[in-house]
This record gives sequence, structure tokens and C-alpha cells, in this order.
Amino acid sequence: MNYDELLTVIGEFGRYQMLIYALVCIASMISSIITFSQVFTIANVDHWCAVGEWSDQIDDCLPASGDNYLDCIHNYRDASIPSKGEIYDKCQRFNVSYQDTWSLGYFAGEFTNTTETCVDGWVYDHSQYRSTVVTEFSSRL
Repeated sequence: MNYDELLTVIGEFGRYQMLIYALVCIASMISSIITFSQVFTIANVDHWCAVGEWSDQIDDCLPASGDNYLDCIHNYRDASIPSKGEIYDKCQRFNVSYQDTWSLGYFAGEFTNTTETCVDGWVYDHSQYRSTVVTEFSSRL
């Protein structure tokens, strides 16, 4: 018995096969949407150490948009995070007693060369993504 004869015995492509094919297609579409959504939900955004004394002021940057937002958070980062040229440390900050309010032109590196690990958590650049899995879970650590 060859393949063509076998198909005539068991039946050809009918309603049952169409139903199974449609269900498999729907399941694979849903699976692919979930898989590719990770591109957006698990994005790794730029981050650096937070300064607890300035947390209220960094929250004030969020309502700003575009370049105003970037200027606000980058001024904050420039004041408290050591850098090598354009590359800022993501896990260290200057080890100083920070003033309660942050002012433009303040630079903690003027007072010390020593650094410490992130004791107050991290600040995230929300210019591209407001919230990602990375920012949500690491803020709860």
C-alpha cells in the first residue's frame, strides 16, 4: 500500500484537520506575541547609583520631557557618579556626605576620590521606557 492509497483509506484533509490546523496557528500566534514582547518589557535601561538625599528631586525630573528630562537626570548623574570620560560607573558613587538638596554645579568628586557601592538603590533613565521588568524588579530588591 503506497501513501496515496493510505490517504484514501484514512480520509483526506477535511473539517477536523482544518480545525486542528486553525487551533495550532492561533496558539503559535499567541506564543510569538508573548515571546517578542520581551524586546520591550525586558529592556535594560541606562542606570546609576541613587543618592537618597536627592530622591525627591530626581522624581521631579519625570514630568519633564525630551531634552529637559535628559538634562535634569544627567546633571544629577554628573554630580554624584564617577566617570571615565563619557562612561559613568553603574555600581559606584562618590563616598561623601551629600547635601540635602542638589544644586546645579555641585560635584561630589571635588570632595573625595573614594567611592562606595549603591546603598540607596538606582536611578533609571526613563526617557525611552517608563517602566520595564528590569526597573520594576530591581527597585524591590
